[in-house]
Amino acid sequence: MCGENNGSSNRFQNMMSGCYLVGPAGSPGPTGPTGPTGPSGGGIPGATGPTGPTGPTGLEGPIGPIGLTGATGPTGPTGIEGPTGPTGATGPTGPTGIEGPTGPTGPTGPTGPTGPTGATPAGLAAYGGLYNTSTQTIDLATANQNPTVIELGATLPNITSTYGSNGITVSDSGNYAIDYYAILSTDQASTPIVIAVRAGENNIPSTVESLTLTTGSTSVYTGSTIAALNAEDLVDMALTSTETTGNVTLTSNNNSVTASLTVRRLDSDEE
Repeated sequence: MCGENNGSSNRFQNMMSGCYLVGPAGSPGPTGPTGPTGPSGGGIPGATGPTGPTGPTGLEGPIGPIGLTGATGPTGPTGIEGPTGPTGATGPTGPTGIEGPTGPTGPTGPTGPTGPTGATPAGLAAYGGLYNTSTQTIDLATANQNPTVIELGATLPNITSTYGSNGITVSDSGNYAIDYYAILSTDQASTPIVIAVRAGENNIPSTVESLTLTTGSTSVYTGSTIAALNAEDLVDMALTSTETTGNVTLTSNNNSVTASLTVRRLDSDEE
């Protein structure tokens, strides 16, 4: 039996004899070291708990590196037209273009003032003329041998000239204007002739003309010339041909003049 706790000797005796007495609790000692983790239990994991509330926004991170350039986008619509810019400087003159077509004739202008009166010309020193309105037939057999004179039976007024056989005789030497005309046809398919005005039975060179007449058509021999004539020259018209058969006819479709010959002296009377 344990003795009462009545002193330190008794306490020692009690300890030695196996008898313990419970005294008042002492102050807690220091915590010992944590022991090793025990093995996991074999229980089934529990269900995932609900998502917790969103935490506060963190601080903004640094700017990342520039990314690669993206593909070019489609062309946008055309914008509205801008205002007209200022006029530029005048460019250099271009080359002359090709000449355009002639324009229409303009209206007739007003009549100009009357000019001063000219000097009064002297009258013709001499003139005369012959003509024919009847049909004349020339035999080529005769014209082949000698020049055949064209008949001129009708006369025109005359001064200082006379009329001979189908010709005009001039009285004075001088320069004369000579006009001649004849309308010719043939009954052959082709008839070559030579016709000329003569002075003193010599052809005046500027009046000589070679013609080829054909059946069914007419040829006109006409012209004007100036020739120096001598006093008493006979001026007439004559025809020749290389043909020996057939005829040449002087005729007009409307019965008008078939041949004519006029002379006019151009020199003044005072020489």
